[in-house]
Amino acid sequence: MQLSKLEAALNNYLNNGERKLTHQRRAILAVFVNADAHVTVEDLYIMTQQQYPNIGIATVYRTVKLLCECGLASGFKHSDGAFRYELEKEHHNHLMCIKCGRLIEDTDAEVEVLQNKLARKNKFKILHTRIEAYGICHTCLKSDHKDSRGRFRRVSI
Repeated sequence: MQLSKLEAALNNYLNNGERKLTHQRRAILAVFVNADAHVTVEDLYIMTQQQYPNIGIATVYRTVKLLCECGLASGFKHSDGAFRYELEKEHHNHLMCIKCGRLIEDTDAEVEVLQNKLARKNKFKILHTRIEAYGICHTCLKSDHKDSRGRFRRVSI
């Protein structure tokens, strides 16, 4: 989503609670939009400090919380144990490798079809879904199944 649309949505949310879209919130949102990865609050703070050295970490924490409250961002616990955030975008699922920390984002229309079918069957309105699968990626599986000479060995999982 474009920065201007995100700012407008955040401003609308803040106005309903009689709060303002401050220069600091606007700056943090701009940095977040340009982040090309799932970030921790600390990551976002470090990135923000490069352009806006007067913004404190508490302001970054509060702004990320606001972004999550209004549905513009969401957080999840990464396989490395850190809580990471991302701006909301099209529905996608996370596959996280518990060995190397690799995170794979995938969109699969079949998953959404099944979720909608389940909701209809149970007369349920889905507001938000998140699928996080923890496992071992192909690369780690390959390397884990080799013996000391680099040959594949049989392993049951």
